[in-house]
Amino acid sequence: MDTTNVGKLLVDDALPEDLRKPEYAFDKAGMHELMRQVAEKYPDQYRDILHKLSEVGRDSVYTTGASVSLSGLRSSPAKEAIMGPARQQLAQIVNNDKLSDKDREKAIVDTLLPLNQRLQDDLFAEAKHENNPYYLQLISGARGKKSDYNSLRGADLLTADQSGRVIPIPILHSYAEGLDPVEYWAGMYGQRKGGIDVKDSTAQSGYLGKKLVNATHRIVVTKEKPDETRVLTGLPVSPKDKDSVGAILAKSAGEYPAGTLLTDKILKDIDKNGEDEIVVHSPMAEQTEDGGISRLAAGKRDRFGLSEIGDNIGIPASQSISEKLSQSALGSKHISGVANIKKENAGLDVIQRLVEAPEHFPEAGPLAEEDGVVNAIDDAPQGGRFITVGKTRHYAHSDLDPVVKVGDRVEAGDSLTDGLPHPVDLVRHKGIGEARRLYLKYFGDVLRASGAPTHRRNLEAVVSGLINHAVVTDPDGIGDHVPDDVVSYNQLAHGYKPRPDAKLSSPSSAVGNYLEEPALHYTIGTKVTRKVADHLKRHGIQDVHSHPEPPGFSPHLQRGILGVHSDPDWQTALSGFYTASSFQRNLARGAVSDPNSTSYVPAAAAGTDFGKHLKETGTYGPDLPGS
Repeated sequence: MDTTNVGKLLVDDALPEDLRKPEYAFDKAGMHELMRQVAEKYPDQYRDILHKLSEVGRDSVYTTGASVSLSGLRSSPAKEAIMGPARQQLAQIVNNDKLSDKDREKAIVDTLLPLNQRLQDDLFAEAKHENNPYYLQLISGARGKKSDYNSLRGADLLTADQSGRVIPIPILHSYAEGLDPVEYWAGMYGQRKGGIDVKDSTAQSGYLGKKLVNATHRIVVTKEKPDETRVLTGLPVSPKDKDSVGAILAKSAGEYPAGTLLTDKILKDIDKNGEDEIVVHSPMAEQTEDGGISRLAAGKRDRFGLSEIGDNIGIPASQSISEKLSQSALGSKHISGVANIKKENAGLDVIQRLVEAPEHFPEAGPLAEEDGVVNAIDDAPQGGRFITVGKTRHYAHSDLDPVVKVGDRVEAGDSLTDGLPHPVDLVRHKGIGEARRLYLKYFGDVLRASGAPTHRRNLEAVVSGLINHAVVTDPDGIGDHVPDDVVSYNQLAHGYKPRPDAKLSSPSSAVGNYLEEPALHYTIGTKVTRKVADHLKRHGIQDVHSHPEPPGFSPHLQRGILGVHSDPDWQTALSGFYTASSFQRNLARGAVSDPNSTSYVPAAAAGTDFGKHLKETGTYGPDLPGS
C-alpha cells in the first residue's frame, strides 16, 4: 500500500537518496539513528541536511497547527482500571481499627509503591494507542519523561521527603484533575526534596567532576599506534554492545581484520557470524609511561575520523559523567520526589562511594577471599547471611541477596551477592586489568540507574585513570621509588621486562603464577587463575611469561580524591587535593616538573606558548626545560 504523503515527500527531498525510507519513525531514537547515518556517510553535508529537516518540522508545525490540547488530559480508563481496586484496598486499611499507626502507614506504602511503574507503563501504552499529543511530545525527545506524563494524567501515588523516606499519604489525583489539600501538602515534601537535590547534587557532581578530571587529564592521544606487545592486548567486549561503534578491532573478527573501524553494520555482521566476544583497542589496555594513548585506542569520537594526536580524551570523558549527573539532579526537581519501588544501586552518594572507596560502603557485597566451593549459606543471628567458601565465612547484610548457591565453585574476588564489589577488594584480588573491566560494568550500571547513562568508551578512559596505581613492595625499591610508595601503574609497567627466571608456558601451565607481560586486558602482576587461562586461550594466546612470585609491586586502589597526589610531576600534584603532604614528599625526594608532558598543569604554569606542539607530540609544553 502506498503511504506517500506531503510530509514524507518533504523529508525525502531533504535527505540523500540512499537514506530515504518507505516510512519514517521520527521519535528520539529514530532521529538519532538517522543523523548518525548522515554523519557517517555525508559528514560534509551534515549541517545542511539537519537544517533542511528542521525547516520541514518548523513549517509543518506552523501550517498544520499541531499542538497539545485539553482533550489529551481527559480521564484515563487505564488509570481507573488500576486505581479502582487500589482505592478499595486503601479504604480497608484506613478503616481497620486493629492496625497501629505504624502498621497502617506500612500497609499504605506496601499497597501503592508497587503500582507506580505499572501505572506509568499502562498510561504510556494507552497514550500511544490514542496518539495522544503529549505522548508524541515525549517520544520525540522534545520535552518530558514518562513520570511527567504519569503526574499529569495518572497519579504520583506516593512521594519521598528530603531524606528519601516515603510519606504514607496517598496522592490519587492527577495534576489535570487537581490535587486535594492533603495531597498537595504531601507533595510539598517532594518539591522540597527536588529543590534540595538541585542545590546539593549540582555542587557534588561538580566536585566529583574535578576529581575525575584529576585522575584522567593525562589521557591524551600522543601516537599513531600502541606500543608493540609480544601477545595480543585489548579489551574484550560483546559485539552486541553498540557502544563499540567507533572503536578499532585489535584482533580480527569474522571477515574483518584487525584495525577495522567498527560500525553498526560491522557489529551486526560479526554477531550474525556467531562470535560472542571481540577484542578492541582501549585506553584500559594500553600502557604508556605518562598516560598517553594511541589514536587506535581513542577511536572515532566526535569527529569524522579517528581522534587526532593532541586530543585530550580523559577530560571530556570525565565531564560527560559529571554533567549528566547535574542534569539528573535537575530532573529530580521535576519528578518532585515521587517514590519508586526500584531496588537499585543508584544515586550520587553511591557514585561517590564507588570513586572514593570508603571503608563504610553499605552497598558493597562480600567478595570471595579464596578459590573454593560454596559450602554453606546460613542465616545470621543478627540478620543477613553467612556465605562459606572453603574455610572462610563471609557476611552479607540483610539488604543483599546471594548470587551463588551451595556447590558453586568460585575464585578469589568473585562476587557472592548482588551488592557492588568494594573497589579496594576488587583490585586486590583481581589485579588492575580485570578490576578495570569489572569496575567498568558496575560503574556504568550505577550511572544508568542514576539517570546519567554514559557511553562505555568514555567510561573506559575514566576507569583507566581511576584504577592505575600500584604500591612498591620490593625491599630494594624500584628505580627512585622506595617500599610502600604509591606509583602510577603505567609508570612501573612501561618498559617492564620479564624477570630472568620467568617461564614461558601455556596459559594452563601458568595457573597459580603471576603474569610478567600484559595479555588481553590483563596487566603485569595479575594472578593467572583457571578463568584467566581459559580466557587467554579463547582468544588464541598460546603462551605467556609468568613467575611464581608477584613482581616488585602490587595493585593498589587510590581514592579518587588522590588522583594526582602521587603524580611524578610536583606541579601537577599541586593541582589536586591534600597538596601539603604531596608537596612535602616531593620536596624531600627532589621531584621535578616537566612542562613538555601530557599534563597541562606545568605547561600552563610556564605561561608561554601553551600547547605549541600539542598536535605534533600530544604534550602541552613550550619546549622549556624541566624544573
